[in-house]
Amino acid sequence: MKQVGKLQSWKCITPYKDAGKACTDSSQCEGECRTSVTTSSENRPVTGACQADNGRFGCSATVEKGQLGRAMCVD
Repeated sequence: MKQVGKLQSWKCITPYKDAGKACTDSSQCEGECRTSVTTSSENRPVTGACQADNGRFGCSATVEKGQLGRAMCVD
């Protein structure tokens, strides 16, 4: 259990074994393939890293099939 977000709510945060591994698609990760990059030239390949845990807080974008996916920030 860990306190997360602006309200410091208690959540069960589970670490992923492949955290930080380079990826180009979420299918290569236990969780999502993410990047801190939120803009990219069209059709330019993007590489991310497997997310560290199942926590949803912070800002990131997904990487799907080597392309930048949805970006969001969660407080």
